[in-house]
Amino acid sequence: MKVSFKPLSEDFVLPKKGSSSASCFDCVATSVKYLGDDLFEYGLGFSTEFSEPGWKGVIVPRSSFTKSDFVMQNSPAQIDEDYRGEWRVRFRFIGNVNHIIQKPYQLGERICQIYFEKVNDVELEIVDELIETERGGGGFGSTGK
Repeated sequence: MKVSFKPLSEDFVLPKKGSSSASCFDCVATSVKYLGDDLFEYGLGFSTEFSEPGWKGVIVPRSSFTKSDFVMQNSPAQIDEDYRGEWRVRFRFIGNVNHIIQKPYQLGERICQIYFEKVNDVELEIVDELIETERGGGGFGSTGK
């Protein structure tokens, strides 16, 4: 499967892996907009097209971002194969509002990671009963820590 990238910014950088065995491609911020309510939206400067149907793009935060007081909203973000707009990421500041000194990322910095995966075609059906299991309806840690 091939992914075609259409640059939407003169600062566009083709996503690339940080090492030969990395799972994801690092993306660079090309624009930023403050949306209010401690929310920042970054543009990645590209749109995409997949060469085969049945694929999606996934945006996830970089592990280094855990050192900040910002969280990526809608994580992981799903990019459908028919989406042709700019890939964008939103971050919310969750620390003390009096301590916002700068944006979570500067333009030109690696801001997130992306990867691609096959979408399984599934059929949904309504039934009256489900097969019983040992776990049953237990959730939220019901099987232990």
